[in-house]
Amino acid sequence: MVFVSRKIVYPVFLVIFAIAFFTLVYFVSFSPQVLVENTSVDFVGDGIVLKAEINNISNHYVRDAEIVVAMAGEEITAKLDPLAPKEVFNVVMPLPVSKDLRYDVFVNIPFRKSLHLPFELNESTVKPVNATVQLTSSMVVGATYDYTVKLCNVSENSLSEVSWNEHVRGNYFEESLFPRTISLPKNECKNLYSTLTPIKSGQVKIDFTLGVGGIEQNSSHTVNIVGGN
Repeated sequence: MVFVSRKIVYPVFLVIFAIAFFTLVYFVSFSPQVLVENTSVDFVGDGIVLKAEINNISNHYVRDAEIVVAMAGEEITAKLDPLAPKEVFNVVMPLPVSKDLRYDVFVNIPFRKSLHLPFELNESTVKPVNATVQLTSSMVVGATYDYTVKLCNVSENSLSEVSWNEHVRGNYFEESLFPRTISLPKNECKNLYSTLTPIKSGQVKIDFTLGVGGIEQNSSHTVNIVGGN
């Protein structure tokens, strides 16, 4: 049997106890106290944006804090600048459109448990503009057809840049299709006018792409053209 002198055991015990005690005192009294308030993930301006208020209510600096956003297998990390005592930092973080419309936000602060904030958007949130195409489905070679695209802003924001693009595979029309960009105030609609003149017969699919910031909506319209060769 091996005996250890009390002269060795007691000092070692006191050192371990002191480390544990002062670590506990630090966590209770000196670790940063931070509030995360007014968080949201929503459509703002021309895209999806995370907003939050990071409030350092302690008397100490908060360093190495970060925000991590996980979505559909992808992660985006934003490092925060050091927060002075009593300072409030407003987070405005642009985000891409998640395929499943889910966003898991994590606020990581040293010596604190990670804060998890889940968000799930409605499909209507990421479709800020409704597009209505008024175009016939039957045409005759050589005739001219006017059609209208009605774009309506159904979001809570005025949109500075709304793009509309039309694409046809093959040379079926006399006209060249080209993208157009407009501004669209909140709760307003605008019409885009176009003309198509078929130059050969066939079944044609016209593809439409509506873009608002990083958000795209795709649709198509099929036209049967008769007459001619």
